[in-house]
Amino acid sequence: MTRTARPIRRSEHPTGPTEAGLGDVLAEISADADRRTHAAMSPEWNFIAALLNLTREEAVEVLALVHADDLADHLSKSVFVMIRIIVEQRGEQPTPQAVAALARGLGDKLAPLMLSADRIALWVAGVYSLGNPITTWSSARQVVEDAYRRRFALIGTRMTQMADAYAPIPDLEELAGDARRDWYTVRSRLITLTTRARQ
Repeated sequence: MTRTARPIRRSEHPTGPTEAGLGDVLAEISADADRRTHAAMSPEWNFIAALLNLTREEAVEVLALVHADDLADHLSKSVFVMIRIIVEQRGEQPTPQAVAALARGLGDKLAPLMLSADRIALWVAGVYSLGNPITTWSSARQVVEDAYRRRFALIGTRMTQMADAYAPIPDLEELAGDARRDWYTVRSRLITLTTRARQ
């Protein structure tokens, strides 16, 4: 019995990359590059990068004028708190290695914050290697200025909601008074940081 050889056909399901697939990959690479560029210009990222390059004595001076709630980004704020622990409680220099070691020591305590030691270490390494000029006081000033502006937006929204809900006048006045005192303290820090940034 003679068998006829079957013609070789191209697979209907190619295993190699398709033109559409390559387009998706290139689009994601481009989007990732855009995200990295945006992050590299972030005042908060640059502020953390500056802190990671300071001595303990220099960091103490900066930490006296910047608070954790001045930072909006979750990772930036978390690492800032860790840097404060390293500098103020442990009396050490806030190096990337010190932050990574603290993160490893915290272990499972990071889970409620949706963080892990590995994620923090990778993020810190990325921030530390941004390659931007170290402008500690300018970056700190910008972080606090952004926080100051956010406070106006937050209180404005809250007052609008209360006014629309016909909240008692004394409650509105109390909110405005508390906000003004808060603005004053943040503004005082901002003035000091602006002076230092210009020196």
